[in-house]
Amino acid sequence: MQGVLMGREVSNRSRRDFISAAAGAGGAMLLGPGRLGSAEVDPRAAQIVGRTIAVDMHSHVQIRFINDPPGAAPDADLDLASEMKRAGFSAICQTYSVDNLRTEQVGEHHEYHLQALAFEDRLLTRNRLRRALNMQDLRIAHGQGQPIVIQSAEG
Repeated sequence: MQGVLMGREVSNRSRRDFISAAAGAGGAMLLGPGRLGSAEVDPRAAQIVGRTIAVDMHSHVQIRFINDPPGAAPDADLDLASEMKRAGFSAICQTYSVDNLRTEQVGEHHEYHLQALAFEDRLLTRNRLRRALNMQDLRIAHGQGQPIVIQSAEG
């Protein structure tokens, strides 16, 4: 059954599919809670995840402010791409917080911002990930089964 909402055609079938899947998941939890921790993946769940562009809307990786970069410890070895795939995310909004730096020094927030961007660049390079610059980038990455990052900053 089709309908129109705010000038856009919408399908009731997709809502019904979603409600059916949610009800099925609830039933599975009631009937077999031991299966929730199972290493087995229900192929129906994998199909739903495969069709869905799932985005973690607010993800953080801790970034230290470094006053002396040459003496700094190396970056943590994070396998971000594998973790995203394991969780079923097509993309994450990777956020760094400039306002985490507590300082009165003029220019230090700007310096931290540049260091955070450089960290993000290294993280993406190590994980063979790229940034989504628009919706088309997100759709293409999802179609290729390649996780992608939406860069964000706060503060």
